[in-house]
Amino acid sequence: MFGIKKPVGKIKENINNGLSYLTVNISTWFGVFKDKLRWKSRLVLANRWARHNPKRFFAYFLISMISLITFNETIYFLVKKHNGENNRSSVLTVRPVFAGMNRINVNKEGLKQQISELIDDGNQLLVVLDSLYNLPHKTRIDSIEIYRVMKQIETISNILDNETELKTD
Repeated sequence: MFGIKKPVGKIKENINNGLSYLTVNISTWFGVFKDKLRWKSRLVLANRWARHNPKRFFAYFLISMISLITFNETIYFLVKKHNGENNRSSVLTVRPVFAGMNRINVNKEGLKQQISELIDDGNQLLVVLDSLYNLPHKTRIDSIEIYRVMKQIETISNILDNETELKTD
């Protein structure tokens, strides 16, 4: 009754066409199933029957929903009863995750404090550098000190640039 007759010549012809074979046959198979099962006409008949028998339709609908919900709840409670011990252990496995999150927050606070200290040190070094630049007569020692302070400021700047790159990623 529900068999599908395939035209052999057409299939052999479509095999040579590659992907078009699949698309043509899938669409024709769906068409065959739609025609064989007559879904559209059965749906029309079912809707007509439901309009003429609303109380019976509602009773069937209600019984089917109640049985479906009961079946689902039964399966759920059986699975829950079977895996009840695992639920407790899954709560216990969450504790290390929260401990790790707390550790991350503590490390973030420490990192923020280090960054603020670096910024303060950089501002102090900028004040020292400005005072060294404003000297009217610079000695060799002053020039060496200017170079050393500039290197420190450059190092602090590189560290802060790397921190901002990490935050943006």
